[in-house]
Amino acid sequence: MRLIDILSEIKKNTSTDSKVLYKYIVDTFGNDVKVERPSDPFLETIEIRFKEDLPNNLRKYIKSNNWYIAKSKSNIIQINPTYSKGTIPKEKLPKQLYHATPTSNIDNIMKYGIESRSMDLRHKYPNRIYLSGRLPMIKLLAKELKNYKKGVDFSILEIDIKAVVGELYSDLTSAQFGSYYVQNTKILPKYIKVIQNNI
Repeated sequence: MRLIDILSEIKKNTSTDSKVLYKYIVDTFGNDVKVERPSDPFLETIEIRFKEDLPNNLRKYIKSNNWYIAKSKSNIIQINPTYSKGTIPKEKLPKQLYHATPTSNIDNIMKYGIESRSMDLRHKYPNRIYLSGRLPMIKLLAKELKNYKKGVDFSILEIDIKAVVGELYSDLTSAQFGSYYVQNTKILPKYIKVIQNNI
């Protein structure tokens, strides 16, 4: 099967659910492509290895179906979903939300709030603020970030759920259950409380 035919079929059958897309690609194309997903069921990245180099117009096939190319090299691409399927219904919202940030940001956050942004320009989705509904998970993340940032202290913020009603999405790319984000928005200081400093 020609690569352009594979891409055309992917375009027609792409799902916003990575498990569905993964199974479809494996079942349909067999030996024409090698497809890999991370083992953790919460991670949505799909890696596709084609048997020939990628064409220049590949992006339009993927982008038109709620996916973006996170990485591309030679005949290999990694694709991730651009958006979750929709905001979290009010009745399923977590009771509290938490956010980890460098301690050096606290003064500005308590004055001006938290702005959504993206530091990774490879990602083709709107700017986001990442949140967690589980305090143990956000504490673990803060410790991991401290190690990654070579000793930068992190603090934990508690976010009042009223700040994000109607705006909260599940983060399908996270390996942690209870991960969320809001996008293209701002969380005002009145909804923010510092609960732990200098992790």
